Amino acid sequence: PIDAQACGGTHLNNTLEIGLIKILSTERIQDGVVRLEFAAGPAALEHVQRAYDQLRSIALMLNTKLENILPSFEKILQEHHNLRKEVENLKKRLAEIESKTGWEEIGEIEGYKVLYKKISGELEDAVNIAGKALKELSSAIVICSTDGSFVLGRPKDVNIDLREIARKLREQGIKCGGKEDFIRGKTPSCSELIETIKEVLQG
Repeated sequence: PIDAQACGGTHLNNTLEIGLIKILSTERIQDGVVRLEFAAGPAALEHVQRAYDQLRSIALMLNTKLENILPSFEKILQEHHNLRKEVENLKKRLAEIESKTGWEEIGEIEGYKVLYKKISGELEDAVNIAGKALKELSSAIVICSTDGSFVLGRPKDVNIDLREIARKLREQGIKCGGKEDFIRGKTPSCSELIETIKEVLQG
C-alpha cells in the first residue's frame, strides 16, 4: 500500500519536474505499512553531494581511491580483529604468570592463608588472574587493580564464606558483593582495602 500523503500537496504536470529523488530512510510502522523518508529535487542533490564529500574525506584518511574504500575498510576491520585476538591471548598468558608469582600473605581465616597482590589493570584482569590462581592455590586471595577494582576469592573446596568479609567491608564504606566463594568490589585505595581486610581478619 502507498501512503495517501505521499503527494505532499502541489501536483505536477510531469514527474520530470521533481528531478532527483533520494530515499533517506525507511521505518516499519505496522504490518504491511512502511514509512519512507525521502528528499527530492535540489534537497536530494545536496544530500547526495554531502554523502559524496564524506566518502572523499574517508578515502583521504584511508589513503586510497574512492572506489577502494570498502576493501580498505574491510582490511582495517580484519587487522583490528586480529589485534584483539592477539591482545586476548597475551592477557591470558599474563594472567597465567601473574597467578603464580608476587603473592603477599596478609593474614589467615579459619586456618587458611589469605594472599594478596596488586596488579596493573582493571576488574576483568583481576578476575582472569583470580580464576587461574584459585585452580593452583589452597588459600583465599585478594587481588586489587590499579583502577580500584578488586576481587576476593577462595577455592571451591575451601569452606569459607567470603560474604561475611564483604559485609564487614561494606560497613567500612567499601562497595562490594558477590557469592560465598567470590566477591567483586571497588575501593578508592588498594592500601586502604588491605588495611581494612587485615583489621577484619584480626577482629
